[in-house]
Amino acid sequence: MFGLNAFGKVGAIVRMAFSGGVLPSNLTPPALTAPDGSDVGDTLVVTPGTWDGNPTPVIHYRWYADGVPLIGELGPTHVITVQDAGHTITVEERATNTVGTVAAQAPESFDVPALSGFSAGFSSGFGG
Repeated sequence: MFGLNAFGKVGAIVRMAFSGGVLPSNLTPPALTAPDGSDVGDTLVVTPGTWDGNPTPVIHYRWYADGVPLIGELGPTHVITVQDAGHTITVEERATNTVGTVAAQAPESFDVPALSGFSAGFSSGFGG
């Protein structure tokens, strides 16, 4: 197929890369896991979901505390911080290809225990 290009010259029309592609489709959701008794300093882990799409999608993650994105947290793990204390942590897996991006939320969430008292995180010998 021929047509005019951006310079007004006749040439072959190139189809965009996403032509004929398939938007990513989540087949099984990701799973959020946490060690028993998890607290500040422990690591939450995502077991990836399974995806279909053409071309094969690239996977990224987005972590949230009470629905608010955690800036810079885009990998498959999240180390629980003091700022997470008292909040619910969730994770979303995003699959992207040349056709678009689709997100799947892990059905699990993790409630980080709230810190209690000034001495939380310090040994009994702190300050003395």
